[in-house]
Amino acid sequence: IGIAMGSGSPATRAVAQIVLLDNRFASLPHVVAEGRRVIANMERVASLFVTKTVYAAILALAIGFVGWAFPLLPRHLTLIGSLTIGIPAFFLSFEPTEEPVRPGAFSRIMRFAVPAGIVAATAAYGVYSITRVIDGDLTIARSATTITMVLVGMWVLIELVIPLTPSRTALVGAMMATFALTLLVPFGRTFFDLVIPPLDITAVIASVTVVAAAVLHVALRVVDHHEGPWVPWLLTGEENG
Repeated sequence: IGIAMGSGSPATRAVAQIVLLDNRFASLPHVVAEGRRVIANMERVASLFVTKTVYAAILALAIGFVGWAFPLLPRHLTLIGSLTIGIPAFFLSFEPTEEPVRPGAFSRIMRFAVPAGIVAATAAYGVYSITRVIDGDLTIARSATTITMVLVGMWVLIELVIPLTPSRTALVGAMMATFALTLLVPFGRTFFDLVIPPLDITAVIASVTVVAAAVLHVALRVVDHHEGPWVPWLLTGEENG
């Protein structure tokens, strides 16, 4: 990187990538720290948004194949996206980081987003299918699917930000509390067209969520530690021989 002093010649400043306006090399550590923060947080945010793209695409294909009504209304998707992606991504983008910049960001994003998206879509489809069979009420089925997606989405967020710091724990807790209030307050349920599921459906949601969280935890560790010829090229960002 070409570095020039602010008091240097115009020609030097014109060809430099960084110009130190205060004429102090002591400013460079702050420049490096800011670059690390931006790049690391872009990777985190991208992982969340690509996860949403993966599970939305899989869920749309699965529901279209069986010919059922889609399990989520636009207002449900807004609630899920805001609490598990949009708001957390906003706050995470301001976090400082000490990690050095590493190549292979696309590979890491895909290795996280694809397993997370598959698990989230499978959990949502499973709860929706079971609820339709047990109850048959579309509103209850959609509410159960929304609750499942929020819970699994929160676990995806936890997996992404591990290790949990006090600020990250507070962020996840605030999102969970907001969703709980949405379910408990009548205005929130009416606005988002949700109902509190009966006990048998609640048990299904809890069981599927726990299984999904365990599967996701194991899948992410397997993909991270066993990247090799058997890992699909989509997850590694390059073709394997």
